[in-house]
Amino acid sequence: ENVGYELVTTGHSMGGGVAALFTMLLHSDDADVERAAIKGLSEGFDPESEREFNLEEILGTVKRSRCFTVGTPSLVSLNLSMQSQSYITSVICGKDIVPRLSIDNVKNLVDQLVGAAPLNRTINAMKKVGEIVIGGNENVSLEETSNDFELRNHSASSFMVPPGKVVHLRHLNAEAGPMSEVRHPTAFTQIHLSPRMFLDHFPTIYTSVLDRICQIGEQDEKVPSHRVGTTQDDRSPADDDAMDLG
Repeated sequence: ENVGYELVTTGHSMGGGVAALFTMLLHSDDADVERAAIKGLSEGFDPESEREFNLEEILGTVKRSRCFTVGTPSLVSLNLSMQSQSYITSVICGKDIVPRLSIDNVKNLVDQLVGAAPLNRTINAMKKVGEIVIGGNENVSLEETSNDFELRNHSASSFMVPPGKVVHLRHLNAEAGPMSEVRHPTAFTQIHLSPRMFLDHFPTIYTSVLDRICQIGEQDEKVPSHRVGTTQDDRSPADDDAMDLG
């Protein structure tokens, strides 16, 4: 019914993840997905419409579909993320923790916390108390007990990154206004504790920052500026957090 219209999916947080995976399926050339699409399109077609049911044209539109997500979790492999860069764009705001969440990233954070805190004696003391309570050997010393606080060594299949081309909205509170940068998906493979890690995930924050960037972009059409637009950034995550003003 809408000649010339393109199919675009979008979503925030988990909804963005669903939208991204759905769009990947549409681009997968999978026979089952194609059959399901044909069935759904056929059932939704109005037989009284003046237009003919052009299956090839409709499937072409479906396979050209694009996806724009905000605050999407890390849910695909690096290889799949790179392959989908032509049709998926993931926007990440400041310190938003959700795009940085994955099994490997959480494990790395736990590793850092364990290394920074004196957990050995605490865990061993708790084990000793437990043995005393259940009638075990009261003479067990702290040195004799072992630490079985296990940190599993996950396989490479658990290494996940945000899908598609990743645009990072940075310097949210800078006087000159926020800026956007195209980042490599692996720039978000560490969880850094920050007062803004949850606040930056709110949809209202994304909306306000994107509106502000668009306003600055309109101004830059008259006066060129280096702060707005997208630039490829190959800095490491550590460098990113050291330079990010929020």
